[in-house]
Amino acid sequence: MAIPIIDNIQVVPSVIAPGETAVLTITAHDPDSQVGLLTGTVTDLAGNVKAAQVSLTVQDILSYALEDTDGVGFTIIQRPAEPNVFDITAP
Repeated sequence: MAIPIIDNIQVVPSVIAPGETAVLTITAHDPDSQVGLLTGTVTDLAGNVKAAQVSLTVQDILSYALEDTDGVGFTIIQRPAEPNVFDITAP
C-alpha cells in the first residue's frame, strides 16, 4: 500500500496582515485507489427484470491536519464540508 501523494498546496492570498485570513487548499490522491463498475440485474415485486450498474470506488480515506507548531498564534480552522481546506487567520 502506497502513501497518499500531495499534488499541490495553494495559499490564497500568499501574504496576510494581522487579523486577515488566507485559505490553504491541499490537493492529494491515493495511488492505490481503484474504481470499477458492477453490473447485474434487479427484479421488482412484479417480476420485471432490469439491468443495473453501479460504480464502486475502493480507497484509503485521506485525512488532513494543519497546526501552528511554532506557537506564532495563527487561528487554523478546517472546513467541515471540505476537509482539505483550511482557513488561517494571522494573530
